[in-house]
Amino acid sequence: MGFNPSASSSPICKSDRRIGSIPRYVAPLVEQNLLTVGIRLRNPQLPATTLTDWPINCDPKFRTGPPKHKIEEFHNVNFLFPYVPISLAATADKGSIKTYKNFIKSACNSTTYPKICYQTLSPSASAIKTDPYKLCNISMSATLNATHKASSAIGSLSKTKGLSPSEKQIVGDCAETTNDAIDELQQSLKALANLQGSDHKAGVMSDLKTWVSAALTDEYTCTDEIEEQKVRKAVKKTINKNVLYLAKLTSNCLALFKLLEY
Repeated sequence: MGFNPSASSSPICKSDRRIGSIPRYVAPLVEQNLLTVGIRLRNPQLPATTLTDWPINCDPKFRTGPPKHKIEEFHNVNFLFPYVPISLAATADKGSIKTYKNFIKSACNSTTYPKICYQTLSPSASAIKTDPYKLCNISMSATLNATHKASSAIGSLSKTKGLSPSEKQIVGDCAETTNDAIDELQQSLKALANLQGSDHKAGVMSDLKTWVSAALTDEYTCTDEIEEQKVRKAVKKTINKNVLYLAKLTSNCLALFKLLEY
């Protein structure tokens, strides 16, 4: 005879206290990360490994007599299985992210400004993984983005009322050198894109370093001019805040290129 879930003596129905959609008596098995959860049915026609949520649901509509649906209507308790791989995947992901961040930290320790380097790159750990090319690409992109922001800040500064002639000259020069840096960093990103598939990697690396070094020179030209001239504190603060930070990012890019040397 098949198993009758309507039997009042059924210990399953009496103990059907649920945790969400998972019965309380099944949850401990899931929590042990068992990849199979076996509920042996008291129906000799069903294989011992058949899993079903029918006898444990104790749904009233199944308690009106012998079950009419046959074995093909039983289904595996598939809603249990996602619990395990998701849990394991989350643990694996955390482990992977830690590995990726350690890679970034190790790479950044070779730069002049490791703290800034790590703060810039660690949010992109899942994209970088342990790929030095991706690390340099994201570092360069972040630096180019910072250059655009610096250019915008300097452009706004040039519109400040009451600037002295020397201040106008300095701000104008910084605007020009920052725009030059944008062009040079864009060229460096193109060179970086060509690096992996190039048959002349040494030449491409040389071009890459040349473009980034030129950008760094332009950035320091701006900050050096501020130190040499008398400018108000607000002007100096705005330029240094943007351009000095930019120069640190650019310097870090040059240091990270060592990871790409073949």
